[in-house]
Amino acid sequence: MSAGSQVVCDQAVFTSIRTPTGQGYRIVTASPGVRAEEKAEITTRAPSHGSLYESESDAVGLLSCRLTSGRFCVGHVSHAGVEHTGRGGQRVYTHMALLDEANYRSFDSNPVMVHSAIGRLVREIGPLLKPPPHLEPLALLPGTCDLASPESAHWIWPSAAMLLEGHRLVLTGEKAPLALLNWTMLGLPRRLREGFNASVNLRFSPSRGMHLVLMRSNDPQLPRQLAGQQVQSLACNTTPPAP
Repeated sequence: MSAGSQVVCDQAVFTSIRTPTGQGYRIVTASPGVRAEEKAEITTRAPSHGSLYESESDAVGLLSCRLTSGRFCVGHVSHAGVEHTGRGGQRVYTHMALLDEANYRSFDSNPVMVHSAIGRLVREIGPLLKPPPHLEPLALLPGTCDLASPESAHWIWPSAAMLLEGHRLVLTGEKAPLALLNWTMLGLPRRLREGFNASVNLRFSPSRGMHLVLMRSNDPQLPRQLAGQQVQSLACNTTPPAP
């Protein structure tokens, strides 16, 4: 449902904190409307230690998928300080919104727009590393995405065409991967783009069930990770196949 121009939806936070009930990566807080089966599916897909491809403190990633429940889950992934377990590296923090079809269409069924709205909130309130015992639903304000044009604009239509043909893709080498995802999604009919799962700047993992994975640079672990997977890995500095 929406309140005025805002979209009100359920939310969940997946990260690693130490609490009296445990530690490690898990859903540390969620609004009451997030169902048990949705939490289980989110836990399978969500990024954990080392999953955010870039190591900079201001690195940002995106996770978008349609849950079995039918709701759309979009996560804003960032770093939130040092990993507290002693493994080294930075804590990965994912703030997620769960939207029904009507609410998702308020964002033009575009995960990049939802991601942008969550990002504004995370920058305003900071990460919830001491979450309240009861988390209220999330109020997001639909708006525009202030994104530069992708350098690999020539990949927009080929990527959309390959997704429509049923291919699963890993695209590397685009310096503005969120922008490339934005335009690729808008190159698809709304009903069709609602069925595609995508991630940006997250290391490839088969368990996430992504149709499109975008990373700024090539991950040397990709050949091993893609072995046996029906996934094509393509570099944006090459000539795309003709759509």
